[in-house]
Amino acid sequence: RLAAAGGGDGGGTLASDLKVAQLEEELRNVSAQLDRAIERQDAVSERERLVSAREQAVAEAELEDVEAEADKIAREEAVGAELAEERRRRTEAERALEASAEQVERLRAKLDEQPEIIPATPRAPPIDDGGRVAELERERDEWRRRAE
Repeated sequence: RLAAAGGGDGGGTLASDLKVAQLEEELRNVSAQLDRAIERQDAVSERERLVSAREQAVAEAELEDVEAEADKIAREEAVGAELAEERRRRTEAERALEASAEQVERLRAKLDEQPEIIPATPRAPPIDDGGRVAELERERDEWRRRAE
């Protein structure tokens, strides 16, 4: 105690020097531990940053995939709607053609039922319909073949 208080035979300086050396060693150890802890924390932060960057890249790729799939579905739906509209138009055209063909059949039947009248005056040459009736019949037959 006397040495620590600065009295005695100078042993206080030695004890004091030992204490300082001991404290300096502890300080170096704590400083080294702190440096290692900081390095570990930096490494953890870097790994977290890399993981975060990878996760973000994966999320962006997944988002692009989802958007591409949504675009594909939208295109398919648009094509489906166009196809449905074309089918509707085709059905309407088939019905109109069938109605026209039925009307032609009725008119032909009506003509077949009427007796032929021999005119007293020369008959005018028959009117050329330009093959329209025959054309309608061909179209009707073609639509029927397609429908089957």
